Amino acid sequence: FLGLLMPVDEQKVFGYLTSTGIRILIVVRDVLLREDRVRELFKGLHKLYADAISSPFAETDTRLSSPMFEEGVTRLCESADVLYRGPIPL
Repeated sequence: FLGLLMPVDEQKVFGYLTSTGIRILIVVRDVLLREDRVRELFKGLHKLYADAISSPFAETDTRLSSPMFEEGVTRLCESADVLYRGPIPL
């Protein structure tokens, strides 16, 4: 976990570096996030990535774009948004 890398306008950029050199960035709206919550989000993303890349059916020479991976990331980000910020006002 690299922590907060930089604030950009109304957003914050957090970074995560795996032991195998994979870099994951998260850009969030400028809200108060506890560091342990950001770590949980990175752990979830790392697990989704590891599961997708470890699949024997994954193509190694193309962009990572399995439907299960994309759906998992979407669900994780939506649940994190509700958990960290509360429901988005319409």
